[in-house]
Amino acid sequence: MAESSRSLIIPCETRTRELDGKLLLGCVAAERGFRVFIGAKREINIQAVRFPRSIYLQKSLSKRSFRMYSILERLGHWIVTADEEGVVYYSATDFWRDRISPKTFAKARALLAWGPDNEELWRTYPAFHGAPIVVTGNPRVDLLRPELKSFFDDEVKEIRARLGPFVMINTNFGGVNHFYPRLRVDLQRAAAADNDPQAALTFTNGLAQHIRALYRAFVTMLPALSRLLPDRTIVVRPHPSESHDPWLRAAHDCPNVHVIHEGNVVPWLIATDALIHNGCTTGLEGHILGTPVIAYEPVTAEPFDLHLPNDVSHRASDVAGLAKLVETLGGPGHDSDRRATARADEIVSRYVAALDGPLASDRMCDALEAFEAQWRKEAAPGTWHRATGVLHGRVRALEKWVNLMRPQHNNSRSYVAHVFSELDSEDLGVRLARFRTTLGRFDKVRIRPHSRNVFELSSR
Repeated sequence: MAESSRSLIIPCETRTRELDGKLLLGCVAAERGFRVFIGAKREINIQAVRFPRSIYLQKSLSKRSFRMYSILERLGHWIVTADEEGVVYYSATDFWRDRISPKTFAKARALLAWGPDNEELWRTYPAFHGAPIVVTGNPRVDLLRPELKSFFDDEVKEIRARLGPFVMINTNFGGVNHFYPRLRVDLQRAAAADNDPQAALTFTNGLAQHIRALYRAFVTMLPALSRLLPDRTIVVRPHPSESHDPWLRAAHDCPNVHVIHEGNVVPWLIATDALIHNGCTTGLEGHILGTPVIAYEPVTAEPFDLHLPNDVSHRASDVAGLAKLVETLGGPGHDSDRRATARADEIVSRYVAALDGPLASDRMCDALEAFEAQWRKEAAPGTWHRATGVLHGRVRALEKWVNLMRPQHNNSRSYVAHVFSELDSEDLGVRLARFRTTLGRFDKVRIRPHSRNVFELSSR
């Protein structure tokens, strides 16, 4: 096989959530001799026909990904899946039904798991086809480790200088408070179910009611907490898919409340005195960082609660209890419950690998190099397969460009800008320099523009 086999494509769907971790992964891969293409998922997929044969690191196994998988396969790319959402879920049955399509799953050549639980979810899936699964962790977790904490020093200092001591509320209500109302959870999930539409509809309706009740309780809680803690600054950080308007309205008469969504969540988790959430991955991330984490649970429902982030958190069921926990836990010198922390650490170890030892990024590259050596022996796709891949890829790209002009579409210009703002070489260069300083690595790694919102990393 040609040297193009040393290429790796790393698409990022949500900039604030994924970019820093995936840039670290890209630097590790470039350090090992891979030619790495990294950037906005939408732009990468539109330009799929322009890349050399590569390992394509996909983030989803859903029905929606099947068409792109088929195009990539015809173009000769090898699909490796590292599910970005594979660590927090409702139940195995729900995960299999709504997050995995058997047809899409069949096209994954290999899978990189967050931890033992994620591996088991895939291996016990009824349509599992024997693809190799390697437990590597996820590069987002690398950013939570002590040796990388200083990567965010400048941002943490800026946040604290601007806001002083503060408490952060991280919301997770895109299902009922989406940036575009038509993309609510009841419509999205009902359309996504592959195997059992009636069961999916029943679950979806119950889930939508539960999330709506939680959402209303959080909106009501915000001004009440503001009044109970008048001397505390409170920051609301909406989920990347959410509309900010309801939170701005709820905070309208609360001078100590600010609605802000800026940059990666990690420096905010380091800077805050305490985090309030419900069923949010940031609860898990906050616990790993050592930030006091509180799950606000004004309503509960066994099938519809996301247990993992709440199980590693302190819990409050009403606003008065929440305010008391904030006062007890928030701020320097809080006295954590060592036994509770040990229990939470034990829970986390089942779901998240690479919290110590080699970085998840290094473990992923170990696996990718092994896969690449295996696939090196495979012939390139025939002329007909590649031609149909090019044709389907260009048709799909044209559809994406048309959808940019469609209001309320999840590929509209405004929503694309909302979840992935413009990238530039200078910004990525600053981040690369910080990785060099923090880890003492990547001196030979270079970044150059490839196309709009897509960049190439290589080792000099």
